[in-house]
Amino acid sequence: MLAFYSITIVLLFIIMYNKRRIRFSWVLIVLNIAVASCIFYLRHFDEFYRILADIFYFLGGVSFIYFVFKEYHEIFLKPEGNDMKIMNNSKNLLILIIFSIFIINTILFILFSLLIIAGVMMSRIYLQKKSLTYLFMFFALISASLTVLFSLLANLNLVWSWELAYVSKFNLFSFLLATGLSSPVEEKLKKSEKEHIEAYNRAEFYKDLFAHDMNNILQNILSSIDLIPYYLEEQENKEKIYSLINVAKDQVNRGANLSSNVRHLSELEKGDFSLKKIEVMDVLNKAVKYVRESFHDKELQIDVISEVESFFMMGNQLLMDLFENLLINAIKHNENEKIEILIKIFELRNQDERYLKIQFIDNGIGIPDKMKEKIFQESSLKTRKSTGMGLGLSLVKKILDTYKGEIWVEDKVKGNYSRGSNFIILLPAI
Repeated sequence: MLAFYSITIVLLFIIMYNKRRIRFSWVLIVLNIAVASCIFYLRHFDEFYRILADIFYFLGGVSFIYFVFKEYHEIFLKPEGNDMKIMNNSKNLLILIIFSIFIINTILFILFSLLIIAGVMMSRIYLQKKSLTYLFMFFALISASLTVLFSLLANLNLVWSWELAYVSKFNLFSFLLATGLSSPVEEKLKKSEKEHIEAYNRAEFYKDLFAHDMNNILQNILSSIDLIPYYLEEQENKEKIYSLINVAKDQVNRGANLSSNVRHLSELEKGDFSLKKIEVMDVLNKAVKYVRESFHDKELQIDVISEVESFFMMGNQLLMDLFENLLINAIKHNENEKIEILIKIFELRNQDERYLKIQFIDNGIGIPDKMKEKIFQESSLKTRKSTGMGLGLSLVKKILDTYKGEIWVEDKVKGNYSRGSNFIILLPAI
């Protein structure tokens, strides 16, 4: 019965290994113990089979010990730089085992001792990882230790030793079975936990994005309202007053559209979005106009040099936010009295594919080389808190990914980042 039980567990572990849910070393452990269990039943025909079974039990135990030592080394010793120490200890251990293999009782005693040590290590691994799979492996180690102990006592002809060894073997296989079954379940639980954490982080980000963008919108409205009484003192400022009123209206409309934009961002995260044919130059010109009106209190110079009159691509309304964010980013991170932004546009061809290359060149504070890639990563969201009314550079990257476009940043003056930045995007044509 125990032999069939062990074979069933071997098959389960092989299936779990093929699905990449357990380690190969675990399969090796179970395989050696299962072979030992099958051979052990042949001891009735020849006592030699008992010795052969003990050897396979020994190999299974060594595999178990090696796995635990390796796992313990990776978690606790490797970070401290003790690689050579553990390797030397392992070599000495293997030499000792090889010289002891011909003396069965000595082998069993060494194996029992090592299993106890491995059990202590496994308990520490479990406390570190808090994993149900490692807990079952710990109990399997305890059962393996008891099996070896009772086998050793049986060789000394102590009463009930074989019966207790049999019970320990059954417990060993039961815990190995539990290990094989718990591994995929635990993996699903970890995946579910990760998804919940990501969902929570997204919700927190959208909350911050909404609050931050709304604050900017209200600030622009307040700024426009504060300037109106100043311009009312002189009659010839009527056009400026109307301009300020229009800015306030635009901000109100933007506030109304903010919830829609957040929904679009959520769709980006889920991969649930739609694209349509849009004309890029028209969207870019609207973004430039909007930014100029929003920052009328600053000395702002935005020049556009384009070799392209029109360019069509598959996009959506987030393209406007993308352009605005890059422009606002250049304004917000600029300490000069006069803010200069040069937008250069031209078309690229790569075999049968066409791209629109747009460069946003500013005279701002620049970006150090070590930060050039990090600013597009999601971890930078919390530190940048979305650089203006835009979406944050990491989400700009996500939007471009949905368009199958690209973005990177270079120095305005090569080798001197403090002279300004050059944000470059590539947009594919239809």
